Amino acid sequence: SHYTHFNLSPMAQVTTHQLWRTLAFAAETLVFAYLGISVFSIAHTWHLGFIVSSLILCMIGRAANVFPLAIAVNHYRFVKISKKEQFIMWFSGLRGAIAFSLALNVPSKDQPVIVTTTLCVVLFTVFVFGGGTVPIVKRLGQQQKDIELSMSKTHEVGHDVNRDDYSDNSAPQAMNSFINFDKQHLMPIFRIGPSDFAPASAGGSPRRPRSYSSVETADFDDLQATSNEMELP
Repeated sequence: SHYTHFNLSPMAQVTTHQLWRTLAFAAETLVFAYLGISVFSIAHTWHLGFIVSSLILCMIGRAANVFPLAIAVNHYRFVKISKKEQFIMWFSGLRGAIAFSLALNVPSKDQPVIVTTTLCVVLFTVFVFGGGTVPIVKRLGQQQKDIELSMSKTHEVGHDVNRDDYSDNSAPQAMNSFINFDKQHLMPIFRIGPSDFAPASAGGSPRRPRSYSSVETADFDDLQATSNEMELP
């Protein structure tokens, strides 16, 4: 979306964003509905030791990933990941659809035990870790920042994003080099079409970003009026 999103009109950006959000919500709903049905529809085989050891190993495995990686990336970040944030990252880890689907397809005579154990781990992490994330965040004093949300990646309907503001001078030198290369070579290729090239002889730059500044509010009003006319009486 870093390239293709800006090639869409503002209305298409909003429509595409809402479409994928709806599909993701529907898929998530189906997954958790299937997990809930499986609790009562599958013949379970219980092994308490296996369930407890699996939970402990999952938490140890996540800790072995979150904390060392956070320490490593902190060497390259100006805004460090604090110890509280690292703990929240570890605590809020959930194991759900992928683990359960893999357990259902394990070709083993012990599959009933694996499926039951996986289902217990999923339910425990969803209800305990998932339900306890917000209280933990409040307990640790992590305040949520007020962020202005936008359905479009463009700054305003009818205006393109200023590509000159894309680079971040506070970023490391290696990242700045890639950002500059992306801005100068990749973005002009993937964000504009053949008709968007301005001739250099006309006093403009040979490459100019695609702009939807010609899109006026009246266009949306005309589209709405046309849609109303097409409705059946």
